[in-house]
Amino acid sequence: MKSTVHVEKTESVPDDAAIFHYDELNEGFKAQFPKLIEDTSAKESVCPESVLSNGDYVKFTDYYQVTCQ
Repeated sequence: MKSTVHVEKTESVPDDAAIFHYDELNEGFKAQFPKLIEDTSAKESVCPESVLSNGDYVKFTDYYQVTCQ
């Protein structure tokens, strides 16, 4: 299912949050992730539901929260 993906840098991560390292992302989303940081949203991107759930966090150069709509 195509979704709008939003990536937002965050200074704090809740203790109970699911955190994934960049290397754990599927190859398609891993290729898109650096672009999403620059653009903060990308229409019609595939939400990486096989790895991430809405609201999960990714550790890249900083922590980022990923939301899909």
